[in-house]
Amino acid sequence: RKHGVLVFLCADRVYGWDQRGPAPGARTRRHGCRTSADFRRRTPPRRAVSHLGPIVGIVASSSSPSPVSIAVQFVLTGIVWGSSFLFIAIALTGMTPAQVAGGRLLFGALALAAIVAIRRERLPRDRRIWGHLSVLSLSFCVVPFLLFAWAEQHVSSGLASIFNATTPIMTAIMAWAVFRVESLKVSQLVGIAIGILGVVVIIAPGA
Repeated sequence: RKHGVLVFLCADRVYGWDQRGPAPGARTRRHGCRTSADFRRRTPPRRAVSHLGPIVGIVASSSSPSPVSIAVQFVLTGIVWGSSFLFIAIALTGMTPAQVAGGRLLFGALALAAIVAIRRERLPRDRRIWGHLSVLSLSFCVVPFLLFAWAEQHVSSGLASIFNATTPIMTAIMAWAVFRVESLKVSQLVGIAIGILGVVVIIAPGA
């Protein structure tokens, strides 16, 4: 990273270092802390944030993904996410909705466990965090997965995916009209109306 800057906090003092040398006015040693030069030399690249102990690291970079990269990732995400409804319909030919939902959760957990192991991430130890994660897992994964699998016994996978695509629209409406936590501009309301109209146009021919 050409213009990357490494900043870390130690003993209530901020130290800075970039690839051209110490930041202007930066302190290099206090209270027995390592200098930024030692820190950069002894810390493996891209792992500066994970294993600092009392030192908190922040790595900043001016580089950003290209529009082509963003477009490719967006398309791949849509394909992976959208195709799940097709595979749910296929799985329901020989499995129950509960088995389909359980299989999705199992393989998802295995994939996340592999990522954590490869990246050597540390799992949280705070019970409150695990409590929050449990609520999110039930409301965002277990219940929706069961409902999707049950619903696809009665509707096509394409229709189920279209209904699922309205999630951002419904979220915006609920946040604005029910919970009053977000105000929508006229352009956003127009966008919501166009989105609902698009769903109606897609569903109407088969209704």
